[in-house]
Amino acid sequence: MAGKQSANSTGMSIRRNGRIDFLRCLFAVIIMLHHSRYVLGYDNSIFIGGSMAVEFFFMVSGYLMMNTVAKRCAADRKNGTKPEIGSETWQFLRHKIRAFLPEFLIAWCIGFVLVATIENYHGVHLWHVFRDDFFELSLLKMSGIFTGGIDGVIWYLSAMLLCMAILYPLLRSFKDLMTHIVCPLTALMLMGYLCQTEGSPRDPTKFLHLVFKGDVRAMAELCMGVVIWMAVQHLKKVNWSRLAKTLMGLAEIGLYLMVVQYMWDQKPTKTDYFYIFCLMIAVLLTFADTGALKTVFGRSARTEKITSFLAKYSTALYFSHLYIAQHLNTLLPEDAYSARLRAAVYIIWSLANGFVVMGLAFLARKAAPAARRHLARLFVNPEKKTKTSPAAAAATASPAAKTAMAASFAQPLVLQDEDRAILSRTGSASETVHVTTSETEDRKKTLGGRIRHYRTKFVYSIRHYQFMFEELVKRDFKQRYKRSVLGMAWSVLSPLLTLLVMRVIFTNFFAKNISHYTIYLFSGNIIMSYFRESTKNGMRSLTSNSKIFTKINVPKYLFLLSKNVSALVNFGLTLIVYFGFCVIDHITFTPKMILLVYPSLCLLVMNIGIGALLSAMYVFFEDTSYLYDVLLTLINYMSVIFYSIDSWPTSQQRMFLINPIYVYIKYFRTIVIDGVVPSPMYHLLCLFYALFYLIAGMLVYRKYNHEFLYYL
Repeated sequence: MAGKQSANSTGMSIRRNGRIDFLRCLFAVIIMLHHSRYVLGYDNSIFIGGSMAVEFFFMVSGYLMMNTVAKRCAADRKNGTKPEIGSETWQFLRHKIRAFLPEFLIAWCIGFVLVATIENYHGVHLWHVFRDDFFELSLLKMSGIFTGGIDGVIWYLSAMLLCMAILYPLLRSFKDLMTHIVCPLTALMLMGYLCQTEGSPRDPTKFLHLVFKGDVRAMAELCMGVVIWMAVQHLKKVNWSRLAKTLMGLAEIGLYLMVVQYMWDQKPTKTDYFYIFCLMIAVLLTFADTGALKTVFGRSARTEKITSFLAKYSTALYFSHLYIAQHLNTLLPEDAYSARLRAAVYIIWSLANGFVVMGLAFLARKAAPAARRHLARLFVNPEKKTKTSPAAAAATASPAAKTAMAASFAQPLVLQDEDRAILSRTGSASETVHVTTSETEDRKKTLGGRIRHYRTKFVYSIRHYQFMFEELVKRDFKQRYKRSVLGMAWSVLSPLLTLLVMRVIFTNFFAKNISHYTIYLFSGNIIMSYFRESTKNGMRSLTSNSKIFTKINVPKYLFLLSKNVSALVNFGLTLIVYFGFCVIDHITFTPKMILLVYPSLCLLVMNIGIGALLSAMYVFFEDTSYLYDVLLTLINYMSVIFYSIDSWPTSQQRMFLINPIYVYIKYFRTIVIDGVVPSPMYHLLCLFYALFYLIAGMLVYRKYNHEFLYYL
C-alpha cells in the first residue's frame, strides 16, 4: 500500500493507500451531490443513484478489518501468544471510533445548532430534540433503538460498527474458515435475500422485522471486503506480465467509470447488484496494486500529502452536508429562488462546511491531549512523582532530539536590520525570565492559582521585553509602508478607496431600503478589514520571526501580540475616517458611542485567539493559508456587509449569529446608525466569541510552543 509508514493503536505499521484515499473523496462528493434530492426533488437530483457509493466504503472497511486480523494472527503465531478476543475486539472498535470521532461530533453539533436555529427550537423543545437524537449521537442508531436524527448519514457508521463487532471476533477465532467459506457465502446469500425481498439494497433505515435493511447491507458488504482481501493475497503472488497489468488497469478504470455512470441517472432496481459486483472487482484491482491508478498515485511525499488531505476532507464532507440539504428549502423557499441557485448554494455551503469541520477536527486532535490531562487533574488523584532536574532531562533526551536541536541552533543567523537592532537591545539567549518560585508552584495546584500564575508571568514578560515589543510593533508598521510613496496615508486611503468601489457597485442594488447606506457599508468594511489583517498577519507571526526566537529565548506570543497591535493601530486610524464620514452623513453623536470600545476590545481578544490557532497550524501545515483565504471569502459574504437581512424571516436572521464578525458589525451599526444600545444577547455573544477563541488558541499555542523550533 502506498503512503508514508505510520503506526496505529496496536503498534503495527500501516501504509496509506493514496488511490483509496482519492476514491474515498470522489465517492463522498457523489453522496453529497446525490443528497441534492432534498433540495431539487428526487427526479431532478444530481447522481440519482449516488447512494450506491456507500458500498465502496463498506468494502474498503471490510478489507482493512481483515488486513488487521491477518497481521494480528501472524503476530500471534510469531510470538506464540494466545489472543484475548474480547478485549482485542473492543480495542479495534475503539480505534475505529477515534479515527472519525472529532469530525463526527463537530459535524453533529453544527447540524444541531443549524436545525435548532432554522426550526426555532428553544427551551424544553430543544431538550426533546436532543433526547430523541441521543441514540444517533451514541452511534447506536442502527441497533433499532432510534427515535430521530439530525445527521442521517450516521447510519453507515452505526451499521459498520455493529457488524464489525460480530465479524471481528469470528475472523480472529476462525480466520481460515471465515475467509474461505463463511464470508463469501454470507455476502452472497444476504445480497440474494435483499434482491428477492426488497429489490434494491438502498433505503437503509427500513426495518426488516428483526434488523434494519442497512445492517444486512453492511454485513454483506463487509464480508465482500473480506473476500476482496483473500483475492488480493492470491493476485499479489502472481508475477503478472506488462500486458496483463495493462489490461487490469484498463479494467479497473472502466469498471469505476461504469459504476459512476450508472449512479448518475439510475433509480434503485435489481440491476444495482450487478454494479455492486463490478465495484467489488474494481476495488480488488485497486488494492492489488496492479491497476492504472497505481501509476497516477505514486509514492512521492507530495502525492501522499494530497491524498491524505483528500481522505480527511472526505470524512468531514460526508458528515457535514445532509442537514444542509434537508433544511435549505426552509431558508430558500422554492417559490422565491430558482432550482439552479438553490443547488449552487447547497454545493458551495456543503463544501465550505466540510472545510470548517476538517479544520475544527484538526484543532480538536491537537488540543485533545491537553484536555485529557486537565480532566484527569480534576477527577483523578495524581500520583506522586519524583522531580527531574533540567540537566537530568537533557541527559536522558533521545539522540534524535539532541541532533535536531543542535542542527536548528547551528544554522547561520541571517537578520534584517530591524531584527538585528531588536536583538542587540534585548539580550542573549541566556537571559531567561524566572518568575516561578516554590510558592507559585504551590499556587498552581488550584485553578485560580494557575490563572494568577500565568497572569503574573504574562505581565512580567511584557514588562521585561517592553523595548523589544515596542520595536516589533514599529518594525511591523514600517514594513507595511516600506518603499511606499504615500506611506501612512494608505491607512486612510485604502478604506476610502474600498468604500468608494463598494459604494458605486452596490448602491443601485442594495441601498434603497437602508438608511445611511455609506455608514452601513463602512461599518462592515472596516471591521472585516481589521479582522482579516489581524488574523492573516498573526498566522505568519511565528514563521516570519523565526530568525529571532530560534536564537534568543523570548516568549513567542510577543510576535503575535505585536502583529495584533499593529493591526489595531491601523484600525484606529481608519476609525478616524469613519467618524468623519459619520459627520458628513449627519449621524448624531451620543454618549452611547463610548460603548463601541466594548466590541473593539472583544474583537481584539478574538483576533489574538484566532491568530494563535492559525499560527500554530501554519507551522505544521502550510496549506492553512490557502484554506483560510477560502474561509475569509465565505465569512466576508456571510457578514452582511453590503446587504440587509432585516426583511428576512427571524429563523434566517438567527443563522447569521453563528458568524462572530456579523455580531460585531451589528453591534457597531446598532449604536452608530440606530442610536440605541444593543440587546444583552449581543453583549454576551461578543464576550463569548472573544473568550472562546482566546482559550482555544492559547491551549493549542501553549501545547505546541516547544515544538515550533523543530519545524522552522
